[in-house]
Parts: sequence; C-alpha cells; structure tokens
Amino acid sequence: MSTNYTHFRTSALTLTAATLLWACSSDDNSTNTSTMPAPGTVPEDAVTLPGLDGNWARACMANATDATFSTVTLIAADNVATITESVFTDSGCATPASPANIETQRSLVFDGTTSNTSLGDASHVTWTVESKTIDGTADSSSTNESAFDLMLITNNTLYFGDRSGTNDGSTEALRPTTLDETAIFTLSE
Repeated sequence: MSTNYTHFRTSALTLTAATLLWACSSDDNSTNTSTMPAPGTVPEDAVTLPGLDGNWARACMANATDATFSTVTLIAADNVATITESVFTDSGCATPASPANIETQRSLVFDGTTSNTSLGDASHVTWTVESKTIDGTADSSSTNESAFDLMLITNNTLYFGDRSGTNDGSTEALRPTTLDETAIFTLSE
C-alpha cells in the first residue's frame, strides 16, 4: 500500500470522525439538547416527592399472592428506592420463608401530575426495576419492568396506589385511582 493512499485514508477517517463529533455536539437549538444526569444524581429540574428521601418501613402483613407474610423496608434517595422484602411463613414474621429476602432497586420518575384521593393529591410516579436479588443472588426476571403508580406522604406515612383491582398500574391508562390504606409505610427515625 502506498504512503499517499495510507495518508489519504487516515485523513478521510479523521475528517469523518470530526464531522460526526461536530454534528453530535452542535449547540444549536435542535432537539438533541437533553443530556442524561450522572448516575446517582437528580437534575435540578427533576420532579420529586418532597419528604420521600429517608428510611421507610411496612409492618408484617399477609401477602395476597400466597400463604406467606412479609415486612418491607424502603430506602429512598435522589429518586431511587431500594426495597427489601423479608418473607416469613408465620403471621408474626418470625420464621423466614424460602426465599427469605427479595431486594429491588427502582428508579422513580414523577411527571408532576397528581390524582385527587380521599387522603389528598397523590403524585403520579412511574417506577422501573433496575436490579433485583433473591437471597443475595442476582435475578433479572423483572429487570426493566415498569409500573404506573401513585405516591402520597402525609403525617410521616407513605401511601402507594391500590393496585389490587382493575387499575393494577400495568399501563399508564391503568394507573390506580385510589390509595392502598392498609400496606402503609412509616418513616423510620
């Protein structure tokens, strides 16, 4: 291969790369102006639920899908929630079931709209499962699964939407319209 051809090919590749970089970084007012925030940060203009950041706990209660019971902790920070469900075989939540612990990390996106409920205006939230472990082992079965829900905080109590009926949160049109007033979380001190 001749030196001139190699130089021409290298120059052409450099020019192509420079053109692509310029096109991607153009600072005009085109539609390509949004950027993703750094991991673990929330953009200043992101909608949040005031008072959500912190440690929340749900007391022992029966699971609707099987004959087990569970307690749940929710740790929220920067529109990310880590939810740990501890599963038990007894109503006193003393004897661990198998599996015993299910932990999910979920991203929370609040769109700024609300629904009026009997307890007040509940924020619309879309949560997406980012990761899941069962008894410490990674499980990708529900990764990227999203749900459309409601959240409301009043008097250090966190409520989610009642997803037990037709409005199960599986689509935006099926977002719950009422709050679940039994599976409540209280702020841990």
